[in-house]
Order: sequence, then structure tokens, then C-alpha cells
Amino acid sequence: MTQEYGKIANGIVLWLACAPGVLWVCAAAGIFLRRSLKDGARMGLTREQIRKGIRGASIASVGPCLVMLSSMLSLMVITGSPIAWLRVNVIGGVGYEIMGASFAADAMHIKIGTSQMSVDYLCVATVVMTTGCLGWIFFGALFSDKMDKVNQVMAGGSKAMIPIVGACCVLGCYSNLVLERATPFGPGTVAAVSAGALMILIQLAARRWKKRWLKDWALSIAMIAGMIASMAVH
Repeated sequence: MTQEYGKIANGIVLWLACAPGVLWVCAAAGIFLRRSLKDGARMGLTREQIRKGIRGASIASVGPCLVMLSSMLSLMVITGSPIAWLRVNVIGGVGYEIMGASFAADAMHIKIGTSQMSVDYLCVATVVMTTGCLGWIFFGALFSDKMDKVNQVMAGGSKAMIPIVGACCVLGCYSNLVLERATPFGPGTVAAVSAGALMILIQLAARRWKKRWLKDWALSIAMIAGMIASMAVH
């Protein structure tokens, strides 16, 4: 990144342009939290149950947030801090964003990290990253409220099958994500195996000694341990 490119990519204009999107995400999170508290009380959950749920979710998010933060540093080198800040807040998939920026560079015959990066490239990369994710944004906006009917159809009308089908879908998605990065054998394989093994051990320990904090922190500890293990063999 040249000094001229960095001055524009990290300029006050882009900070001001990206801030409303991030503030909107923060406002949406506040709305979801307020609605979940209201619906939880309506469903008969006690304040203690709600508090434990919020605490567990907050702790479980530490690991993914650290991963996103470390990955965002790579995106900041390409697009600058404001756009990286906006994209990670809105989408959360740093891998997708870097892939979009790489596609833009390939199309313009530009090598990322060199003096070839210009304002034109920054504009193209931003457009590619933004428009490339419109498909799932529109799908989520149009069909999220209809997924209950989809669940009923997939479960064959049986309410008992709905959580089973949901669990199978989640396992399938995460299995696909893990295998995609764990094969062929390499640092990704070490990260997946070590994190998975540690997660199992922590869950067993938490169940045996009845330590809830171990269960809450299991995901974050396993993710960080997997990252360290992959770096050790890289």
C-alpha cells in the first residue's frame, strides 16, 4: 500500500461514510436484545435463565471475535481501516471479503500490496465486496419469516423432528466449513483436530466437575488453542 493509497483508504471521508453502517448494526443488535428479553419473559423464562443465556452467548462469542479481529488485519492492509471495519461489522466473513478484493485485483491485473493499488482499485474492490453478498442478504430479508414453514415441510409435519432437522443442518454446515479447510493435511488439519479434541475434553471436564465457566469458555478456548497449534506447525 503506497502512502497516497493509504491516505485515501484511511481518510476521514471514508471513516464518516462507513460510520452510519456500523452504527446501524449496533442499533440492530440493541433491538434484537430488547426483543429477546421481552419474548423470553413472555415465554416464561426467569430473569436468572435469561441472564445465564446472555452470559453464555457473550463468552462464546469471544473466540470468534478474536478470529475475526486477527483476520481483519489482513483486510485492513488491502482496503484500509474504515472499509474493513464496515465490511466485518455488516457481513462478518473476512474470508469472503478478502476473496472479493482478490477477485477485483485479478480482474484489473493488479498485485495486492504493491504500488499498482490505486483509488480505482479501491472503488472496484468495495463494489465487488458489497454486491457479491447481496444474494444472501435479499434471501434473508425475503424468506427469513417463511423458514418456519420450510422446517415443517422438512420435518414432515412432526414437531419432534424440527429440532433434529435443525441440528443436522447446523452439523452439515459446520462440517463442510471444517473439511474445506482441514483438507489436504496441513496447519488447517492440525487446528481442526486439536480444537475439536480440546473441546471434547473441556466439555467432559465441565460435566464431571460441574464447572459452568468451563462450558461457557469451551468454544473460545478451543478456537484459540487451534490457532496456536496451527501456527506451531506452519
